[in-house]
Amino acid sequence: DLDNPLHKEIKVVDMSLLKPYMGNPRHNNKSAEMVAKSIKEFGYINPIVVDENMTILAGNTRFKALQLLGYDEVEVLVVSGLTEKQKNGIVIADNRAGEYSKWNMSALERRLNTAELDESILK
Repeated sequence: DLDNPLHKEIKVVDMSLLKPYMGNPRHNNKSAEMVAKSIKEFGYINPIVVDENMTILAGNTRFKALQLLGYDEVEVLVVSGLTEKQKNGIVIADNRAGEYSKWNMSALERRLNTAELDESILK
């Protein structure tokens, strides 16, 4: 239920302003290394979602990856006007969504064969 007005804005901010979501239920240090390899290979293209207090709602792994790569500034999507319940919901949904996906293995194999990827970014 989004009865409250939301405001969204893309900004470039200093990394030191961002605050990881306290109590984030996801342990993502190993994933951060993989995401860092991907960012190094393809660039940083997906902004971190934060609230008006610069608390990360979606993108804690990207944040850690960008720290590993030594970024000083980062593009964020600031979403203001969310209730605490909605913020918690975004954090959980962002972390759980991928768990419900299944791979189409033949399509994945075709993509891997045609992408000419450095295999190390997948490990």
